[in-house]
Amino acid sequence: MPTDSRARTAPHAVASSESGRTYRLERLIGRGGFGEVYLASPQPRGGLPPQVCVKITDRLKPWLREAYFAELLEREPRALRIHDRFVAVDGERTRYCLAMEYAEHGDLSNWLARQGPQSERFVRRDLRHRAYDDCALPMELKQTISQPYVVA
Repeated sequence: MPTDSRARTAPHAVASSESGRTYRLERLIGRGGFGEVYLASPQPRGGLPPQVCVKITDRLKPWLREAYFAELLEREPRALRIHDRFVAVDGERTRYCLAMEYAEHGDLSNWLARQGPQSERFVRRDLRHRAYDDCALPMELKQTISQPYVVA
């Protein structure tokens, strides 16, 4: 059990030195291997939607990996947009942050829960339409993108 209260206390806002925005963290919407995900409001909005997600981690490696893959998928219409990447330093604590598009209808697991497992034919057709074989994505990313489907 951590004795440092900062380790247990979620921030109320994070400031980006990259964009000059402050993201007011409204509520925790997820916690997982990457870190924590908050629903947030960007201040000033400056072209961003009124609500975004801010993913926060204490670890550099997963943050770099996610930012790198987001950059590779920037032109993919079905990929969530990353609006801001920044490091927030609060005293002795460093947090790595990604401000991204908020998927208000949930993630792939929510869709699969509603739609059920998909046929291999559906998955292959969907991946073919994405045309990943024609672009310069690394094989690791191509495999990562195709893995979330549950095939019946």
